[in-house]
Formats: sequence, C-alpha cells, structure tokens
Amino acid sequence: MGHAFGHPHLTGMGQPVMTSDLWVLNEEQGWARTISRWYRLGRPLSVAPTS
Repeated sequence: MGHAFGHPHLTGMGQPVMTSDLWVLNEEQGWARTISRWYRLGRPLSVAPTS
C-alpha cells in the first residue's frame, strides 16, 4: 500500500493505492516487483505520533 505518482491508469496524483501481490522488493536500490508491474520506490511517508 502506498501513494501513486505518475501511474499510467490511476487518477489523482498522490492518492492511496494497493498493488497486486508483491514478488520482490529491493529497498536499497529503490524498486519493487508485483505480479503485474515494476515500481520505483520513493521515500517512506513519515507518520506523526498519535496522542
């Protein structure tokens, strides 16, 4: 799950999305492979602490 930017079929830049099943992930090189496509990974979203 993450936010999509520049996806060829999804509308709404920065909208939350869920991909198909993840097959391979290489965080050091910044890419992931799902059943249907390759993804270039960005920086992790920082999460504000809840009180």
